[in-house]
Parts: sequence; structure tokens; C-alpha cells
Amino acid sequence: MCAFKRLVENGVAIVRSSRIMTGPTAQWDEVDDDAHGFTASWFINPYRARVLLMLALTKTNDYKEIQRMFAEY
Repeated sequence: MCAFKRLVENGVAIVRSSRIMTGPTAQWDEVDDDAHGFTASWFINPYRARVLLMLALTKTNDYKEIQRMFAEY
């Protein structure tokens, strides 16, 4: 996680997602996303998550706001 933490500190948005269709990439399951500044995609696959992240980054860099967008859309 250390390398990812440095990326987040440098302003890179990180979204966790999975190609497995059997369940969500939940916000607090394997990784404490809030502690690391990550966003969890929930039921959005990586391909759609990439597009949603691109759209979200046109509005904000705040991971909490990006997480809200992922939860809403």
C-alpha cells in the first residue's frame, strides 16, 4: 500500500474495482479506503469506473466527493 499512498499524496485518484461479477468492491471490505484516500467502485466494473472517474475528475479531486459519485451513479 505504501506506493499507492504516495500516489494519493501527490494528487492521483485511485479507484478500486474488480472484473468479478459476483459482488461489489465495497468501501470497507479489504482495505480501509478512507484511511488511504481510495475510492471503491462498488458494483461498477473497471471499464465503466474508468469513464466515471474521468467525468468525476472534471469536477473535483476530492476522493470523498468522487466516492459519493460512485455510490450515486
